[in-house]
Amino acid sequence: GLAVDVFRHGVPLLMKAFGLADVEWRAPVASDTRMQTGSLGKQFVAAAILKLAEEGRVDLDAPVARYFPEAPSGWAGVTVAHLLSHTSGIGAYDGDKLTGPGGAFDYRKDFTEDQLAAAIAALPTEFEPGTRWSYNNANYVLLGILIHRVTGRPYGDYLTEVFFAPLGMSATRVISDADIIPR
Repeated sequence: GLAVDVFRHGVPLLMKAFGLADVEWRAPVASDTRMQTGSLGKQFVAAAILKLAEEGRVDLDAPVARYFPEAPSGWAGVTVAHLLSHTSGIGAYDGDKLTGPGGAFDYRKDFTEDQLAAAIAALPTEFEPGTRWSYNNANYVLLGILIHRVTGRPYGDYLTEVFFAPLGMSATRVISDADIIPR
């Protein structure tokens, strides 16, 4: 689906919606449907990690095994900074084979954070940490889990409490089905 809102000086000129927000539930898109921002969320995750580092709660130079005891030996040398900069070498999960039906990261299924961390840990590494750059969503999934493990709050709740609410970003949050599926 698609929502288009055009404003001039804060006044709406056009507000139109097309298609479905959720195909399974046949939920239509409305002009106020909350859309997934995809990778734009990475900037907030990175800001949260840097804030936690500033507070002394996360060490950017620490091995990720400090925060992920389940880390495989292939992650030796991977630091939090490597996750932030897409230089970890940790395997990528977003190919059709892994995200499709029956795949380890099937987009149609819900996973716990521990299940996601274990599934990412099972992926083969792609290169030695710090030797290359490769955009990889798995890095930021791990950072989101790290935020929860360090703060005791799911990363979406932490982002809301620390960034979105204080900044008046009342329509910004980690999306859930409740945002798009009328029940």
